[in-house]
Parts: sequence; structure tokens; C-alpha cells
Amino acid sequence: MSPRTTNQVKKIREERIEEIMNSALEVFAENGYLSSSISKVAQHAGISKGLLYNYFKSKDELVKEIIVKGLNSLIKDVKLHENITISEDQFVFFVHRSFKSIQSNLKFWKLYYNLIMQPPVLALIADDIWQYVMPFMNILINYYTKKGVENPEAEARALIAMLDGVGLDYISDPKNFPINEVEKIIIKKFK
Repeated sequence: MSPRTTNQVKKIREERIEEIMNSALEVFAENGYLSSSISKVAQHAGISKGLLYNYFKSKDELVKEIIVKGLNSLIKDVKLHENITISEDQFVFFVHRSFKSIQSNLKFWKLYYNLIMQPPVLALIADDIWQYVMPFMNILINYYTKKGVENPEAEARALIAMLDGVGLDYISDPKNFPINEVEKIIIKKFK
């Protein structure tokens, strides 16, 4: 058997990182970040704690990577770039994709909301979160400014708060929450 190539080693490393992050997401989402240990994550991933530390320096670094990956996924999914002015159709698409993200990435959003509700944990990831939230906020402020809304920043913050509230309610009771109807109401009220 010949030795692995650099590309093979890189691919194996990337796959292992993905496995660890998926395991950590499940463990953190189900047990809470503060109640979860690196040992639990390693056990869930089927690796030793020592091997996990070859990929991530700490539990804090691991959770930051999960949050950054999830927020990057949302940005890619909603296809918005900070320097654009959006139309009503793009606004509707943004809200729609935000709702779809909550539905399709339930464990991520459960972890996200769990983390932001805990001040000591939020302190670990606040800069990472604001790096992603502010471009959305600026796009919405520009959107509402263009529409002539009296206080565009307040309108944008109200929409973001509403989406956060929907996320919290949905992760609490996904089977009974009328997410499609709520999406239509939000679009009607905030468009």
C-alpha cells in the first residue's frame, strides 16, 4: 500500500473536522453547551479526546467554528451581499430563505438560540455573530430607507427580533408551529 498523497490527507482531515463538528452540534444542541464536555463530543464522534484536540484547541474554538459555519451557510443561502439595495422580491426571498434555514437546520438554530441566551457563552461568540448580523441589518436599513419608512433602523431591528422570536418558538415546538402561515404574515407586515 502506497503512502497517502497530500490531497488525500487534506481530504481525510476535512472529513474528520466535519464529523467532529456534526457530533458537537448534536451534543451541544441536545445537552446545552455548558453541560457538554469535549469527552462527550469525542465519544459521540467515535474518537479519543486527544485526537479531537488535534483538530480543535478547545470547546470554545469548536463552538465558534460551528456558529461561523452555520452563519456562513445562511448568508450563502439567502444570497445577499452587504453593498446591494434589495427589491421587494429580494426581501421576500430573504425572509423565505431565513424560514427555510430554520426548518432545515433545526439543530444548528437550537444551539444558536441556546448560546445567545446565555451571557457567558454569548461573550465567546458575540463578535462572530455581529460580523454576520450587521450586513443583514445594513441591507434592511437601506431597504426601509428607500421605502421612506420613518425609522428604518427600528423597522430593521423589529424584523430581526421577529425572526428571532419565530426561530425560538419554532425550535420549541416544530410539529405544531404554523411556520408557513407566520412567514406570510411577516412578509405582509414588513414588506
